Amino acid sequence: MARWMGRDGRRCFVGYLCKHRPANNNFLQHILKKMLTFLKAQASSLTATLVDYLTTWFCVSFLGVWYVAGSVTGTVVGGCVNFYMGRNWVFNSTNKDIRPQIVKYILVWCGNLIIVTTGVYILTHFLSINYMLSKILVSGLIGTIYNYFMQKQFIFTQ
Repeated sequence: MARWMGRDGRRCFVGYLCKHRPANNNFLQHILKKMLTFLKAQASSLTATLVDYLTTWFCVSFLGVWYVAGSVTGTVVGGCVNFYMGRNWVFNSTNKDIRPQIVKYILVWCGNLIIVTTGVYILTHFLSINYMLSKILVSGLIGTIYNYFMQKQFIFTQ
C-alpha cells in the first residue's frame, strides 16, 4: 500500500515507486542514482561484449576454431570481464564476500552461455546467418533482457 502523497495530495498508486521511495524524500536523486547504475551496467556490458566478440573473431578467423567453440570461448572471456566490472565498478560490491557472488554469477552465466550458444548455432546452422551477426543478435537480446536484471537482483544485491 502506498504511504506517501503526491504533490496534489492524492496517494501514489505506482507500487514500485511508492514503496521504494527514499526516506529523505529526495526522489529525483534516488531515480538518478538508479539510472546511473543502469548506464554503468550497460557500459560494462558493452565492454565485455566487445571483448567477447573480439575473442570469438580471433579464435575463428586466426586460430581456425569451430565457430561454436569460438563463441563459447568469447563468452567465457567476456563473462570474466563483466563480473570484474560489475563487482568493482557498477554495483560496488567489493565489501561482500566474493565466493557467493562468483557461484551466483556462474549460475547466471551458464544460463547465458546456453542461451547464446544455442541461439548462435540455430541462426548460423539453420538460417545460414553469419556467426558474428548471429552472436550480435542473440547476445544483444539476452544481455538486455536477462543479464542486467539477474546481476542486480541476484548476484550483486545491495
